[in-house]
Amino acid sequence: MSTIAMESLTKRYGGVTAVDDLTFRVTPGRITGFLGPNGAGKSTTMRILLGLAPPTSGRATIDRRVGGYSLGMRQRLALATALLGDPETLVLDEPATGLDPEGVHWLRGLLRRLAGEGRTVFVSSHLLAELAQTVDDLVVINRGRLVVHGPMVDLLDRADATSLEAFFLEATSTEATSTEATSTEATSTEATSVSEGGSS
Repeated sequence: MSTIAMESLTKRYGGVTAVDDLTFRVTPGRITGFLGPNGAGKSTTMRILLGLAPPTSGRATIDRRVGGYSLGMRQRLALATALLGDPETLVLDEPATGLDPEGVHWLRGLLRRLAGEGRTVFVSSHLLAELAQTVDDLVVINRGRLVVHGPMVDLLDRADATSLEAFFLEATSTEATSTEATSTEATSTEATSVSEGGSS
């Protein structure tokens, strides 16, 4: 099955660094949420992953072909199009946008079923309450850099967070990202080890 890997991925536009030395893996059979505030580098990372933009350095790979991607997905039809060809890897940007509650429920069940079949599912969204009910793992970036990566339940427990929203806001606050950079890198490494060694 397919694995998504970012290895020291960096993208600069002139003097602006959109993605800065980003390294993480997304494993098959799990739904991984990709989070970050506006301007964090999520869309740039996904564009590089899908071959729509070249990296300045490093690399983003999928060890098999990407069968579907729908940027700004707004309805079930776009998701159905992404599923044509029965892909092993799904990279989805805001897939719940425009869906009513029934559609969101349908989408959640579909993503869980696809991950249960061993497919790699990588989802970017600002709908944190919905992601909290859907994802197994989290990748959080801010200002183009990895903040934390690991199983959602473990990360919330470690941070003593009552919700994904509370965890996200704390993890991406200016104070947290500047004063805890070293400890965050250690947590990220530890979480990656847990994720790679403790997949269900």
